[in-house]
Amino acid sequence: MIIPAKLKTAISNFFYDKTFTRYSLIDSVNDEGEVIEGQPVENGSFKGNPSFDNFEWVMRAFGVKTDIDMTVSTHSPETNGTIISYDGQQYEAYKVFPFDSHYLLVCREWSSKSSTLTSV
Repeated sequence: MIIPAKLKTAISNFFYDKTFTRYSLIDSVNDEGEVIEGQPVENGSFKGNPSFDNFEWVMRAFGVKTDIDMTVSTHSPETNGTIISYDGQQYEAYKVFPFDSHYLLVCREWSSKSSTLTSV
């Protein structure tokens, strides 16, 4: 069944009320010439509906074998590996599934590799 664009927009406007920030990962060079890989830089936002439960169903229904920290229903067609943030925490959308009239992002907590570096 093909879902009309107007219906998708109406669903999005009604149900997706939380804002998520999308990030791109870039490599940068600090003042000392050291290359820092995978620095997150804001790259827009999208609306969605987060869920922090019912993970067993998602694992069975979609064959996910790894831990899940959050799922997001959204109208935005994100890609596997997209870094997003919600409520002060960053997540990697490591699996993205088309589901009904929207997309289901399966996410795990994420932190930048550079956030674990310490100064000497």
